[in-house]
Amino acid sequence: LKRITVSGADASGLLEFITRVLSTKTSQVLDADVMLSSDSIALDRFLVNYEGRLRLDKLKGIIEDFLRSRETVPVLSNSPHIVPSPIPPSVPPPTPSDPKYVLPNPPPHPRSPSICSAPASNPLFVETDNNFLLDDDPITDADFQMSEPLGKVLDLPMDAMVDDEDATVRLQDLHVLEKIFSSQVSAIFKGIWRRSYGNGHTHHHHHKNKRVAIKAATRGKNASTKDLQELRREGEIAAPFKHENICRLLGEVALPHTHCLLYEFCSGGSLHSFLIDTDLPYECLSVALDIATGMAYLHSNDVIHRDLKSTNVLLDGNGRAKIADFGLSVFAPRSGQELTAETGTYKWMAPEVIRHESYSSNADVYSFGIVLWQLITRDVPFASLSPIQAAFMVAKEDRRPKIPSNTDDELARLVTMCWHGEQQSRPSFYYVVQILATMIRDNFNPFTVSLKTV
Repeated sequence: LKRITVSGADASGLLEFITRVLSTKTSQVLDADVMLSSDSIALDRFLVNYEGRLRLDKLKGIIEDFLRSRETVPVLSNSPHIVPSPIPPSVPPPTPSDPKYVLPNPPPHPRSPSICSAPASNPLFVETDNNFLLDDDPITDADFQMSEPLGKVLDLPMDAMVDDEDATVRLQDLHVLEKIFSSQVSAIFKGIWRRSYGNGHTHHHHHKNKRVAIKAATRGKNASTKDLQELRREGEIAAPFKHENICRLLGEVALPHTHCLLYEFCSGGSLHSFLIDTDLPYECLSVALDIATGMAYLHSNDVIHRDLKSTNVLLDGNGRAKIADFGLSVFAPRSGQELTAETGTYKWMAPEVIRHESYSSNADVYSFGIVLWQLITRDVPFASLSPIQAAFMVAKEDRRPKIPSNTDDELARLVTMCWHGEQQSRPSFYYVVQILATMIRDNFNPFTVSLKTV
């Protein structure tokens, strides 16, 4: 345990920023005292439980960088210390004038002091493989001893494992630690990418290696041409994505008998698994804004996800949400073309998709409405019904999951708008992002926790 004290001029977002920085997968804020003097000097004290060696020098630099952008620099110490300095002006969320404004990164998050995401503008939160406050968790010899070569796991013949010398990712550099998920078409493994130099020599320093999620054809050497084509198509769609709310494709292995996709590994697991664990608190609006911003980015690039659900939203080590699994994604059809195929997962599927009617990117907005409902309730939609029964109720009877009566009115309205039966009546993700950012700003209160789900 360590008590950390931060003192300095109060700044918009300071308390929630420090709370988020100190609340990671390997550290936890057990208690906090928050005081504000009559001349707006803040004294924040945190009792933190952590594993490993806490890097106070790095923590100090992170907070100083955050406040320097607001023309305020704090002093960290083991005892209270007050440093007078100017009070920075508040910064409202951006309001782009163009309705088709492309969101390259999430807007600033004016947070409540509950566990929430750090401001997206801070570059420290882009790379999320390790806890940036603690010493890096390197890949050890024991990790390699526990792993198996991917080629062996996929049961590929030796002559099928000859890599292209110019390949960025080589099959022989991929090692499997465990299987995360498997379907009839593909499997996802937690693995290690032992990155190579240009001359084919692998790194011997463990910090040069990287934990990755590996998606590969399930049937290995018996994979059908269709299976491999689906993975190649997914790679073509996902390759250009560069956004912190999108699970990034790091590389591919393309061989005659297999095709593998390497995605960044999100140590927080799926949003679905997270919501099931009711001991874990989270900020509903923060996660919702991450998801909506990622989806706005996809739609701005003319990509329809078509299978947005809680299991396809991953959380990184800092609790930031990332859209994943682009196996069913497509580019939006050109004028005169239609999408009518039933695609996705029934309980998250828009009614027009279930009915095999023409649909558009608005089908993703419906799915987001269901995910937003899950963030509010920590429940599974239509839990007592089979997928077919749920689909019938949505498509034929226009039924939806029940929104709890104690839900914030504005949030409940947003859910209802997103899952509207008429697809043209649903808002765009750009609009959803602005609504959520405004709700977060308006619900910010440094002395209360609002819209927090526990």
